Amino acid sequence: MCKRTWMRCALSAEKCDCPAGVRERRWGVRISTDARSSLSVKFAVLVAAIFGVILVTLLLVQRTQRRSLAELLESETRERSNMMSRVIELTGRPLQDFTYDYGQWDDMLAFVRAPQREWAAINIDASLKNFDLSAVWVLRVDGTIVYASAGENKDVPPPPFPLAPSQLQALLEAGKAKEFFVGTPGALFEICMAPVLPSNDTARTGKAQGWLVAARPWGEEQLQLLGDVLQCKASLAPPNRQPKSTQPNEIVLSIPLRGPVGEPLADLVYTISSAELEIVGRVQAIEFGLMAAALLTASIAAVAFVYRMIVAPLRTVGKSMETGDTATLHGLMNRSDEIGHVAQAVKHSFEQRDELQSLMEQRIRLGRELHDGVIQTVFAAGMSLAGARATLRQNPDVAEQIIEDTRNELNATIRTLRDFINGLEPEPLQRRTFRESVQSIASLMQGVRDFEMRLEIDDEVGAALTASQRLHLLQITREAVSNSVRHGRANRVKVKLAKEGTGRVLEVVDDGVGIGASSSPAGGRGLLNLAARARELGGELRMNAGEGGGVCVRVEMPG
Repeated sequence: MCKRTWMRCALSAEKCDCPAGVRERRWGVRISTDARSSLSVKFAVLVAAIFGVILVTLLLVQRTQRRSLAELLESETRERSNMMSRVIELTGRPLQDFTYDYGQWDDMLAFVRAPQREWAAINIDASLKNFDLSAVWVLRVDGTIVYASAGENKDVPPPPFPLAPSQLQALLEAGKAKEFFVGTPGALFEICMAPVLPSNDTARTGKAQGWLVAARPWGEEQLQLLGDVLQCKASLAPPNRQPKSTQPNEIVLSIPLRGPVGEPLADLVYTISSAELEIVGRVQAIEFGLMAAALLTASIAAVAFVYRMIVAPLRTVGKSMETGDTATLHGLMNRSDEIGHVAQAVKHSFEQRDELQSLMEQRIRLGRELHDGVIQTVFAAGMSLAGARATLRQNPDVAEQIIEDTRNELNATIRTLRDFINGLEPEPLQRRTFRESVQSIASLMQGVRDFEMRLEIDDEVGAALTASQRLHLLQITREAVSNSVRHGRANRVKVKLAKEGTGRVLEVVDDGVGIGASSSPAGGRGLLNLAARARELGGELRMNAGEGGGVCVRVEMPG
């Protein structure tokens, strides 16, 4: 980095165009970026996690309830299915009793061999009503019909035999009793077919000597009877077309009704509304709602408690640490928990920081005043004494005057040091005008190098300066004149204090070698102190090349 660029950096930190790392090294400023995650974001993640856990818990509870309800439904379905089978068996028992009992009877065997209508009217026709049958057929061994009856009402003709010849022939060849269903146009019949045997063939191992076939219709009355017994709705549906359940507490069962050779003719469908399942479902829904409400209420209360007792106070502490304002911590410091201890620690750290900052400012101010005032004066005094020694023999009066002026400046410097130690403004500033102070600086610097000093000072502007403003402007003047004489090797130096527009301007212009050829060290404190003093005055320090060469140091400050 070139010297001119460094000087711009030193004069004004606000206008410095150097890289951030260079500026940090020059000014000692540490620029850091807080990469920590926001507490609010972490709290939001925590809240989301809590409600996520609650949601998963509720889903698991709901899944468990549904599984329990499904197991109960399965158990209820098995129980109802067994009950349906027993009920169908019981309702079909009269049909079996008639065919099995009447088929194993010597009189029925005699009737097959020699039919008598009077006997049939007494023993067969009268029995249909007792056994709730719709029709009876008595067949020979070859399947020809011996007798057919629809009951005692002679006006009702006997129904046609419901089986096709091929179906009947297959059953006759099997030679065993059989129960099945037969479908006719608009009706469905339950059929029971048993062989006619002698009464003494209790084991039913003999060869069939005839056949007794009985039929019972499956209409609305039969379905209503089954529904009343099972407390459900019974209906017939096409085979393999069982309707699906539409309610969670509804059970739909079906039993296939098979034909003579085992083919499905229809499905007997039971639709059961289980009050127990409905009650269990309602209880589970209420339990789930209460659990969800309890979990949500507890979670909201926990989140609110954590936010109020931890997150919000920590955010207040963080905001206080960012802004440096401890007023927001008063409410937290009264707490006796850890948050209260943290707030008190933060306030204590602020107090220590302020104290340390005050000490650092005092140290910086003392170092700056020593550099700009005492060191410059002592250096100039040393140079003046060296010059007085050289002129002592040729011009004793001049040498004596130089020694007297040097003694006065050293005495003033001693008083200045004493005042700084006591924390007061320098006393010489309160006794001299601004012009007189600049003339004193010029006289002292004459011992370093002979040069022409030109003053263009507006005394009204100088008189309007406060003690602090006079101190800063005089130290800037002292440093600038010292640099012009010592490093710039100037022959003429002009100091100007005037009012420009609404502000005030101090200029120190010399005809020296300029900035580029100056032997001033790039790392010295002088320029940094000049820029710091200009900022404390609320103004800006500029350093440019003079019109005829040399350097122009210009301080612009508000009026």
